Amino acid sequence: MAAPDHAIFDGPPSLERTSAHGWAVPHQMSVSYRFETVFYRRNLPIPPQRLNCASMALLKTAVADWSLIGIVPHRLVADELASGALRRIELEELSFDFAITLITTKTAPLSEAALLLIAELRSRFGANQSG
Repeated sequence: MAAPDHAIFDGPPSLERTSAHGWAVPHQMSVSYRFETVFYRRNLPIPPQRLNCASMALLKTAVADWSLIGIVPHRLVADELASGALRRIELEELSFDFAITLITTKTAPLSEAALLLIAELRSRFGANQSG
């Protein structure tokens, strides 16, 4: 997604056109890898990742205020998309799933709070039921 006045919207969006712009990409290795692979497989230059960070708030700011194109989960920018403050770039190749991972120990029982957190995450995000 990008700010509605971003140059990417001066013509029909394409991977070729997006490769010429700076990006804000979550610092989650699988997202960065999948992002780069999309361009690599099409023999296109990999766009510059001007910002890689774990903070979704900072990614949203980079997209809204710094003229970067970004990969941000839709649920985090639903209001901005609905109001027109941000605009989705319609390229299916650049739509990625995000993962939530919790690491727990097998040697100690989980606390009631941890069990409640896991149940809440699973109910909200349809998390994988393994482990």
